[in-house]
Amino acid sequence: MAQRIKMVKYLDSYHTSDLDIRPVDREQIRTIAEIMLDSYINSPEYEGETLEDTIKEISMVFRGYYGKFLTDASFLAYDEDGDMVSGLFVCEFKNEPTLTYLFTRKDSQGRGYASALIQTAQTALLNMGYRRIYLYVSISNHAACQLYKKQDFVEIPFNTTPVDRALLQEVRERELNFIPIKDEDEIAKLIDPEMRIHRRKQPT
Repeated sequence: MAQRIKMVKYLDSYHTSDLDIRPVDREQIRTIAEIMLDSYINSPEYEGETLEDTIKEISMVFRGYYGKFLTDASFLAYDEDGDMVSGLFVCEFKNEPTLTYLFTRKDSQGRGYASALIQTAQTALLNMGYRRIYLYVSISNHAACQLYKKQDFVEIPFNTTPVDRALLQEVRERELNFIPIKDEDEIAKLIDPEMRIHRRKQPT
């Protein structure tokens, strides 16, 4: 499995789309799986899954295997002929609304479906009271990383554990003998070498 990074987008605006975006229809799981598999084959995310594997994976998403499936923030996109071409699933993974899957049929990529789905999910999450959406992506998936950056996702730094400022000052004065420290992350390591958040693997 390729190394993944965690990204976040801060939700601060509402969007509408002229594309045909609809709620997820679980009865169409096989069609959804066909599109997802087509999207991932020969990509950095592909690990040799079959169609049946993909159906099982989607079923696990719906059942909450990766956290509560946020039905109201998950969508499918259809082309001008009414054919399903793209999809986006959001789950509440470890209490964070997380873009768990985003996929577009290869012959429909580059037409704005993924961007429209992200923006539609953003509006839905805002209406649900969320202010952030997270995702995990393979660093070797350059196309996906570029898309997410265009949609204002930013990588979460490797060391992001908050440290109480009063504690930092106490460490400076009592334990570090006024040794200059460049930043809070450096002090956090001195306080507790394990006090750091590691990048987690995106559910796949």
